[in-house]
Amino acid sequence: MMTSACKKLENIVINKEMYLLKNIWMYYDPTDFPSRKNIDPIFIKKKHKDIYNINKRIKYKEAWERKDMAPFSKLYLLRKKLLVS
Repeated sequence: MMTSACKKLENIVINKEMYLLKNIWMYYDPTDFPSRKNIDPIFIKKKHKDIYNINKRIKYKEAWERKDMAPFSKLYLLRKKLLVS
């Protein structure tokens, strides 16, 4: 089911959808499922939208999220990965 949902997201064109995918990536952790191979290409394909949304997500973090704690800390690693790709 997760793989099917991720495949449907391959054609994301709206920043709001990418922002939602980022929250799913962080808190529903599709990276624990075989669907991970479908998520990274979406982020890379739309890296400009994704970097924008990572920055937005960092700026408007929840009060209880901390830079040094997962999954919030993973945003910084993902942004770095996208900037060099």
